[in-house]
Formats: sequence, structure tokens, C-alpha cells
Amino acid sequence: MLVGSQVALALVLLAGAGLLSRSLERLQSLDLGFRTDHLSVLTATVPFAKYPNSPFGLWDKIEPRIRALPGVTELSPTIIPPLMGPNFWTSVWQAEGETPDEAARNPMTPIDAVGSEYFQTLGVPVLRGRAFTGTDDERGQPVAIVSAAIARRYWPGQDPIGKRIRSAADVAKQWRTVVGVVGDTHWRTLREATPMVYVPYRQYIWQGGFALRSATSLTALLPAIRGAIREGDPDADVWMPKTMDDYMAKPLAQPRMSALLLSTFGLVALSLAAIGLYGIMATAVREQTRDIGVRMALGATPSRVRGEVLRRAMAVSLCGAAVGLAVALAASRVLTSLLFQVSPTDPVALASACAALLAVALIAAYLPARHASRVDPARALQGE
Repeated sequence: MLVGSQVALALVLLAGAGLLSRSLERLQSLDLGFRTDHLSVLTATVPFAKYPNSPFGLWDKIEPRIRALPGVTELSPTIIPPLMGPNFWTSVWQAEGETPDEAARNPMTPIDAVGSEYFQTLGVPVLRGRAFTGTDDERGQPVAIVSAAIARRYWPGQDPIGKRIRSAADVAKQWRTVVGVVGDTHWRTLREATPMVYVPYRQYIWQGGFALRSATSLTALLPAIRGAIREGDPDADVWMPKTMDDYMAKPLAQPRMSALLLSTFGLVALSLAAIGLYGIMATAVREQTRDIGVRMALGATPSRVRGEVLRRAMAVSLCGAAVGLAVALAASRVLTSLLFQVSPTDPVALASACAALLAVALIAAYLPARHASRVDPARALQGE
């Protein structure tokens, strides 16, 4: 009963560890809709007293200097750092043709103000239309680019290029013409793609943020970036320089820790179950040495003796595994909130846990079974 209970507990923990490990694997291999390699997001501290109307003048000074640095391959202003959540810097958008009541029922949609090379810098595909250009500035026609999810929501089955939308937060209530559709990204949240509306930063706002892709590491490049910014404006500096890997580490920290802890507990429980099974079978073989000797003297083959010991051990293991599997199926629902794209009853995780447990149990039982098959009948009977 004790060994069976150990086996059941080990299976419960191994099943949970398998579920969390598969969930973590899905998170780490998730297609974010943009390339994370060599991508960094930084913020320049803006001395707003020097730029009372807008800080675009600071960007005009530092942008060519940063772009000229060895190793910088792509560069674009942005206002929202990654993984800030879907409820930061949002607005209700109204499509042309919607009544005010219909527009009021539209959901809040995140906004980002970006430069002409933003989608190229991140590696976000332009699905229809075009990206922003240098003419999309204060003097140009108000324009916007929408993600594929926004296009499906507002214009299902239609071509969104040329359609017009406006933000409820826009005091001027100006209509923006949709000039492009881009792929959905996980820029705001890791676990799900966020519908986005993009506007040219010169037609909206800029607060010092920019994204860059480089051929060298951010650590090696950072002194040169800081020097370029101070060369453009001595009162400006770099704030919060982070690579995309740095940003990804935070939402992945909890899944990694959960998977590590449950895997550790599972391995400890599995070791205890294996030790317990080995100990009880070794004791049984030692206590039944005379009986085994008599049977072998009467013609029992070593393979038959070994098989019977293994069957007894696996019977205990299978009973414990059956109970553990039932408990795991019920308890795994507690982990639902921690899982990503993995069902609490995921057959791969549960089957892997069962296979690992039974394999270890078989190895633990094989040693006493092997010892039993090597009992010398003459010496066993002589000892009695």
C-alpha cells in the first residue's frame, strides 16, 4: 500500500510537470508575428522644456546619428514598449458609415504611433496596401494602418484599403484613411495576438521610444547609442535599454519556475517510489530465497522466476499508476489557468508521465528479479 501510494503520488506530480513543460514549450515556440532576434527597444529621455510643442525635433537630431552607428541595421520610433498589456494607450474607433450608437459598442483598441520603417524593423509583414512613408507627416493626409484582426472586425469580406476610421479620443475628430493591413502580433501580450491600429508618429505623438535591430549585441552598442543621443542633445540620455529577450523573460519567468518546481517534486517522488519498490521486492526475494530454491530445484527456469517477481512488482506499480492517473485527471484542472494551448487532459503529457513512471518501476524491480533468478537451489536448501 505504501509503495502503491508513492507510485500514485509520483504520477500525479509527473503529469502536472508534463503539462506545464508542454505549455512552456508552446509559449517559447510561439509565433509572435515579429522577429525577436537582435531586436531592442530603448527610450530617449526628452528635455521637454526645449521642445514645448513636440519632441519631433529631438528625433530629427538623434535619428541619423543612431542610424549611422556600425551594427545598426533598422531603426524606427515607437511609443509603446512590448508586452505592456492590451489596455494601455487605447481608444474606441469608429468606421465610416457606423452610427454613433454602433461606434459606442466597438471595443477599446490599442494604438501605436510608429515610423515609416517600423514594420520592416520588427519584421511584421504588410499584407495589403503599403507601410508608412516619409510623407505621412504633419502636412500629409491623416492615415492609419490596421492589423488583420481589425480589418476582419470592421470590414469583413471587404477590402479595407481606402476605408476611413477615426478615434473617439481625437479632439479634432479627423478621419484617417486606411492605407495598409499588417499581420497580427503579440506585441502587447505574449499569450494572444492583440488587434492594433497604427498611426504615423508625426501625426500623433512621440515620447522618446524607438526600436532598433542590430548586428551586434545591445550591450556592445549601448555606449555608442548613448553618445549619439548626447551628441544630438546634451540634455538627453538613454533610459530603459532592453533587448526583446529581456522583455520576454518576465512573462516566461513564472511558467519556467512552475515547470521547474513541479518537475523537481515529480523527480523526487519518482525516486522515492523507485527506491520503495526496489526495497520491498528485494526484501520479498530475500525472505523467499528457500521457496525460490525449491521451485528451481523442481524445474522452474530462471526466466520464469524472474518474470514472476517482475509481475508482482508491476502489479503494485500498475495499481498505483491507475489511482494516480485518476487523481491526475481530476487535479490537473487546477492548473488550467497556468496552461497555454494545452488541455488539462493532454494525452501526450499523461501518457509520457505513465511511460516514464512504469519504465523506472520496471528498472527498480528488475534488479531484485535478476537476483531471484540467480538463486542456487543447492545453497538455498543447504542454508535451511
